[in-house]
Amino acid sequence: VETDVDEDGKIFMRLYVDDNVLNLNNTMHGGVHASILDSVIGQTVAQEAECPISTVNLNIFYGRPAVKNNWLTASATIVQLGYNIATAEGTLTNENGELIAKAIGSFKILRSKK
Repeated sequence: VETDVDEDGKIFMRLYVDDNVLNLNNTMHGGVHASILDSVIGQTVAQEAECPISTVNLNIFYGRPAVKNNWLTASATIVQLGYNIATAEGTLTNENGELIAKAIGSFKILRSKK
């Protein structure tokens, strides 16, 4: 997995679909979708909150299979950032810009106790 930040500070994660992430149907295992989406959303929330976070809930919609020998890109957007809880969503697209999966999650913001 490659992580990159653009000039506006937006986080992107890229993953190449190879034999290591395939399931019995010869497409990317759903757990890999969940992991990369959780990571990119969590990093986005942590960056905005300027402190660590922990995933509370993550719901995933699987749109189409991710096939071997394809680059996928994940990115996230914050829906609501509160003091203790944030809600954010992420998308996973293939090289053609087609939606592979989408997730929305809630994240606990782990602020330091003073």
